Amino acid sequence: MNGKKKQQPYVPTNWRLIKNAPLELFPTPTFEEFMEERVESWELRGQYVSINRVYNRKTGKVTERSYQKAVPAQNYLAEQLTKGDLDIATATQTELYHFPADGIDDE
Repeated sequence: MNGKKKQQPYVPTNWRLIKNAPLELFPTPTFEEFMEERVESWELRGQYVSINRVYNRKTGKVTERSYQKAVPAQNYLAEQLTKGDLDIATATQTELYHFPADGIDDE
C-alpha cells in the first residue's frame, strides 16, 4: 500500500430526469395525511418496551434512551419527572406520551 485511497468508480445519476419531471409525479400530502402517516404511526422493534426523549429547555440538550425492560424505563422516567425545565416524550408499543415542563399539555 502506498497510502493512496482507492478511487471509487464513477456512477452516473439521473438527477436531470428527476429535476425535469412534472410536479404531478410528486404528490404533496395534506397536513392531516402527513400527521396520520408519519406522526401517528410508529413501530418499536419487538425487544424494546419504550423510548424516552428528554429535552432540557435550559441547555437545549436532547437525551434519548431506549429500554428493553419496563422497570428501568419507569425508574428513569420517574427520576426525570422530578426535575424542572424538562420536556419529556415517551413512546411505547401502543401510545405516545408528552410531559411538558410547564405541566400544561398543548393538546
